[in-house]
Amino acid sequence: MTSENNSSSSTKRVVAGAVSASGYDVTRRKKGTAQLARERALSIKQRYVVSGGTEPPFSGRFSNGVRYSTKRRGTFNCAVCDLPAYSSSSKFNSGTGWPSFYETIDPDHVWETTDLSAGMVRKEVKCARCHAHQGHVFNDGPRPTGKRYCVNAASLTFKAAHGEGQVPSHGIAAGFVDMLSRHLRIRTKNKGGKEGAEGEEEPSARPTVA
Repeated sequence: MTSENNSSSSTKRVVAGAVSASGYDVTRRKKGTAQLARERALSIKQRYVVSGGTEPPFSGRFSNGVRYSTKRRGTFNCAVCDLPAYSSSSKFNSGTGWPSFYETIDPDHVWETTDLSAGMVRKEVKCARCHAHQGHVFNDGPRPTGKRYCVNAASLTFKAAHGEGQVPSHGIAAGFVDMLSRHLRIRTKNKGGKEGAEGEEEPSARPTVA
């Protein structure tokens, strides 16, 4: 894609006519009538978050109501312009109470910039296309990247993968049994510090804010 570096860091500013490696138009969108209409359609909490605010930990829901701790497969798109930002395959339990990912779907889809607010020096992450605030990225994440994108659930919309969460065709009763079995497998698999069932994420000793 076409971009220009602001510094020696990974911070990028997308310029006109830019297309990401994934094939999406990531040209910076000005706050025209269409974007303002999309922002007005958001809840008060969502507008607060995408404007730079932070939601309370362990309380977040994505813009379509899905809990921040969901284990469902899918993508997490910008709540304002719908640009894909993160994938469930890189989501992990950070113990902070905010959705956390170790990488983005495409580096061209998330813009990083230095944030000097709150008496700290942090790397803020925004949607590369509409510049809606998402959260911050830290260098204390898991392998393979060592990154932790700590984002506000309200800044994203969860798009479930095809067939995810649907009742199997062999019947509702069998589908319920399958769902219950999967739930029990998740709880068993994640004993010993890993993330448990949806909504049961345990807090870390010193969470870092989104």
